[in-house]
Amino acid sequence: MITMELPKVTVIIATYNSMHVLPRVLNAIDNQSYPKEKITVMLVDGGSTDETIDYGYERGCSIISNPRTEPVYAKFLGFVESKTDLIVYLDHDEVYTSPYCLVDQVECMLVNNVQTVISAGYVNPEGEHLINDYINEYGDPFSLFVYRVSKSPDIFVADLSKHYVISNENARSCVVDFGHDKALPLIELLAMGTLINKKYFLDNFSDVVKKPENLPHLFYVLLSKDTRIGVCKTHSLAHYSSESISKYLNKISWRIRNNIYHVKGVGASGFLMRESLMAKRNGKVGKYKKFLFIPYSLLIFPALLDTVYLLIKRKKLFSFFICRFVYLPLLQLFFIQY
Repeated sequence: MITMELPKVTVIIATYNSMHVLPRVLNAIDNQSYPKEKITVMLVDGGSTDETIDYGYERGCSIISNPRTEPVYAKFLGFVESKTDLIVYLDHDEVYTSPYCLVDQVECMLVNNVQTVISAGYVNPEGEHLINDYINEYGDPFSLFVYRVSKSPDIFVADLSKHYVISNENARSCVVDFGHDKALPLIELLAMGTLINKKYFLDNFSDVVKKPENLPHLFYVLLSKDTRIGVCKTHSLAHYSSESISKYLNKISWRIRNNIYHVKGVGASGFLMRESLMAKRNGKVGKYKKFLFIPYSLLIFPALLDTVYLLIKRKKLFSFFICRFVYLPLLQLFFIQY
């Protein structure tokens, strides 16, 4: 433990009809060992019609209205309106699993002089649908195919250590150096309870942070100046992502449509802009890897083989079946773009 005074922190949560899990989220924040008087919880609400806003006021949260309803724009408003140098992005369905998440995270930042500290990943809440477990670890079959990095706390750092330099490691945290030329994993700083030094980004990337669609790509922007980030190994989140397979497939459809039809707006916060920022590191193989997802899914055997591997290695069952749903819309995306 460090002895220096801990700074004030704003926890930014984009909400929309969030009462199904918001009490758990706020209770977990209240249970943090971090000094209560130094935590501001900001809800950026996209027009909830349930009790989210009233409940937020009752719990002492700061409430900001998000006129666009989009989660990315909500997180942009949180960035703009927060009054502290340090901010944390927590989604409305992400719950701290330990009372030491926030203090360990801030200490990792201060001790190692890094500008952002991410969590160790997601765990599936007890009693939730099994599809939730797949989402929490890999997100979707396309992300699994392209990036191959697990977001499970028990192997996340080990996966990163296979490709990048790990330093200053102890039982609570470590620093990952991504270097200047290696291909990069999928890391988004606007979720997973990520701690960001807002002042650093304002001082060094003022033009970038003026555009809402740029914020999901701050990890890749940061690496142009500082290739290190912190990982808080004690910090994991219970993620209540999807109640059913049908709701999960609807989420995937929404993401695909945004990438196809809104590439200059909210869609720019997704895969295509991320791919552009990563182009120099990915090289020719990385540039064309995404196209291989189509035969990977269409030929059945490759995706099925991968599913068997995940079932044995990680107890993940759904990859093959979701691939069959995803590849046709993605094929449409590729034809439109190219």
